[in-house]
Amino acid sequence: MIAILAAYLATLLESYTRSKRREQDNVRLQTAMRRVGQTLIEGVSDRMYLLQQSAEQIRKGGHFERLVIALLRNAGEGKSGKDTPEIEHYIEAGFLESRIPDKSRTLFAQVIQSGEKYTAFEPEIDENSEYRPAIARLYLPFLREGRLYLVIGAESTRQTPFENKQEVFLSATGSQLVIVLENIRLTEQAKELAALAERGRIAREIHDGVAQLVYMMSLNAETSAALAHRITEASEDGEDKEMLLPLAQRLDSLVTISKQALWETRHYMFTLKPLISGTITLTQMLTGQLREFEAISGLPVHFEIEGDEDEEKINGDQRRARRVAQIGTALFRITQEALTNAYKHAGATQLRVYLRYLQGFIEVEICDNGRSLKVAEYSYASGAAEDRQRIYSGHGMRGMRERAEELGGIFEVKQGPTGGVSVRATLPY
Repeated sequence: MIAILAAYLATLLESYTRSKRREQDNVRLQTAMRRVGQTLIEGVSDRMYLLQQSAEQIRKGGHFERLVIALLRNAGEGKSGKDTPEIEHYIEAGFLESRIPDKSRTLFAQVIQSGEKYTAFEPEIDENSEYRPAIARLYLPFLREGRLYLVIGAESTRQTPFENKQEVFLSATGSQLVIVLENIRLTEQAKELAALAERGRIAREIHDGVAQLVYMMSLNAETSAALAHRITEASEDGEDKEMLLPLAQRLDSLVTISKQALWETRHYMFTLKPLISGTITLTQMLTGQLREFEAISGLPVHFEIEGDEDEEKINGDQRRARRVAQIGTALFRITQEALTNAYKHAGATQLRVYLRYLQGFIEVEICDNGRSLKVAEYSYASGAAEDRQRIYSGHGMRGMRERAEELGGIFEVKQGPTGGVSVRATLPY
């Protein structure tokens, strides 16, 4: 009887201990989930801060020695299906004490390729052939709308593989992280679309208001200048001619200034409007830009295209299409700035523009026959300049260079062999 009672008490004690342990585990899990949730809330406005802090909190909450997060490039924005997603951000928290080389990059590539979770329990043997605690690994892929979004990997030195509750914890927190990251992306996208809409509205206001007025001023100035010249030529009185000549010259100057003002207005409109959208290509954009420049400035522009836009390689590949759009916009702006400088400051009578589609690169070169720069690549003249000095806007020069270098390209400004200036930008894609 005593033995039965003792066995019963032992069973009750064991049951109570298990229940207490489960309760403590639940409390720890809830605490960890609460801390992760707080981190997700705090990092909602900063993607990198969110990833770094989440990695640390998930590591602590799941009792992992090391935790790594790989956010895939353009996650949530689609891909062609032909290319393996690339890692955009790689975040690491904690440290694993092991003689086994770090395999996280290889394991990430494996999980990204297969789209399936990876688990392993690898024993480690030291120099004396003695077994040490093994390394438990758990790598989980997280998808969003059928597309691989990120991968989280957990590693620890343990006597046993990871328990199911740790996988459940990693899965739950990872899913929450994906939702917050997607919300950040959508918020950024909404802000960008709102900014584009506002810029489009301002561009329309300029087109319907200031641009029309400047255009009418330009037409009236041309008409007045032509009339002044006819009156001067028809006048038989030498004194009247002498009096009318300065007026005709001033009107000629006004014609030039009004055309420059019209081009500047169009310049601002193009700067505000989104480019390379829909089915419009870079070739089409530059063709339209150069035709408009010719119509406003009266300067002839020779446009030459070398190679072909490979649209087949772009279609269906969102990442490549986005890259080509960025390059197209940069080259369009660089051409726009170079045309403005040649028209306003160079005294050029003709221009040549070359658009080259090279192997892995797109290049644009703008050449004029105007006055050369005193210093070929860094002519940032300001203030009162000599009559023959080419004034090249320092801000414009820096802007063109920055546009090219931001996309990993090369920007060059050189004096032509027979005068004038050549502006060339080469961008990889």
